[in-house]
Amino acid sequence: MSKNNKSDEWISGEIGLTINGKTVLLNVSVPSSVVHPRRMLPVFQKLTNTFVEMGVRDDVETGRAVSCKAGCGACCRQIVPLAAIEAHAISALVKSMPKAKQTLILQRFKDAIEKLAAADLLEILREREKFPETTPREIGLRYFALDIACPFLENESCSIHKNRPLACREYLVTSPAENCANPTAETVRQIPIPAKVSNAVIKLSQNKRDAGFVPFVPLTLALEFSARTVDDSVSDTGQNILKKVFDDLTA
Repeated sequence: MSKNNKSDEWISGEIGLTINGKTVLLNVSVPSSVVHPRRMLPVFQKLTNTFVEMGVRDDVETGRAVSCKAGCGACCRQIVPLAAIEAHAISALVKSMPKAKQTLILQRFKDAIEKLAAADLLEILREREKFPETTPREIGLRYFALDIACPFLENESCSIHKNRPLACREYLVTSPAENCANPTAETVRQIPIPAKVSNAVIKLSQNKRDAGFVPFVPLTLALEFSARTVDDSVSDTGQNILKKVFDDLTA
């Protein structure tokens, strides 16, 4: 990273990445000091937004248009994969909410867990490695069939849009919005993006102790996960943490 601009806290520069044979130039700012990986979430969010914008731009050039909009919350009933650091960040966000709002959100998380338990899906999500015969696709379909709305969904719109998970940012479609109510590979077309930052960040924050939640933490289990585990991801300089993510994206 070239140090085009350095302040007490941040270093900014332009980075060139080669992804799928195509060079992408990115302007990135990272903390200059040693930080916990969770401090890097705004950087990862911005990076994700950049890749998504690239995908949208490429699709627009072919005549397609994004059909996702406020009030269309079908995708907010799918299983949402979080990195461990995202799960802890979601927990902190809920704790920062006004008491009345926090009580409502906590009840929604509780209701979601009860639905998962009643459908014999909770333990599969909690301890994935104990159910090797259950494929990720099967889990996703079973989860979607339960019609569990994201705890943060309000009037079919995201109430934490600014802080929404990386995976949510990456999910946009150009197929008719109504098709998302019963999604299949034939009826729903996702916008392809150059790289999925969400996957790289999941790998970055995995811990052997968290094996039961591998390969990700489902959003509906984020509060439970955060309460049971210590956020002890290894701190490093912002540059080094970002390099690990970039190394994964370009592997």
